[in-house]
Amino acid sequence: MSMEMRKSKGKFIVLEGGDGTGKNTQIELLKERFGSREFLYTEEPGGSRLGNKIREWVTEQDEQPMCVKAELLLFSASRAQHVHEKIAPALALGINVICSRFSLSTIAYQLYGREQLHRLEAFYHIDQFAVGKTKPNLYILLDGNPEVGRARQDTLGFEKDRIESEAFEFHTRVREGYLAALPPLPYGICVDADRPAEKVHRDLAMIVHNCLSEKEPEFHHHVTDPIIQGFPIDSTIKESVW
Repeated sequence: MSMEMRKSKGKFIVLEGGDGTGKNTQIELLKERFGSREFLYTEEPGGSRLGNKIREWVTEQDEQPMCVKAELLLFSASRAQHVHEKIAPALALGINVICSRFSLSTIAYQLYGREQLHRLEAFYHIDQFAVGKTKPNLYILLDGNPEVGRARQDTLGFEKDRIESEAFEFHTRVREGYLAALPPLPYGICVDADRPAEKVHRDLAMIVHNCLSEKEPEFHHHVTDPIIQGFPIDSTIKESVW
């Protein structure tokens, strides 16, 4: 690749979704399709030595409950290190970053799931401090019924961590949070993740390709702006966070 082409900044694409929606599977399929030469594939919490340690803390089963504030701040600390150490440097080199989870996850899990929406303004300032100007070009939400996601995990014999083990009502609120807070087009797009993985992948490959080539998303009934599907969009949240 020429030096002229390398000067352009990479694209930052985030895959979001509740537990059991197939994010890890889709990341692997995207790796197979696009390769790793001009891409960084990463995840949250994690992506750095500190982030991986925080991942252990926030996901491990423990008799001592973690308070909501500590949980939110730990995720944000992991994100700050991740951006500083991996994401921002890669983007500056013209490398495209595909990340499993980012700030939208904290809104869905810690604010909606934990019923802490009154802390939205505080989170906005924390997140701004953590990520600075490093914001995703596109959020892709793998939207799935929590019942389907849990059934997938059970079928695979998936060992659930502390957050995945939360009650069904928690995961229902998480889904509601994602649908309410997903940024509007062209920064957010919703994909039906209850379908077979190969069908979801075809949609994701098209979306990622269009983002990299700066084309507008192409819609059909499995790939939509959530507003088109009539999901409960919260304009206040969108204006506050995005």
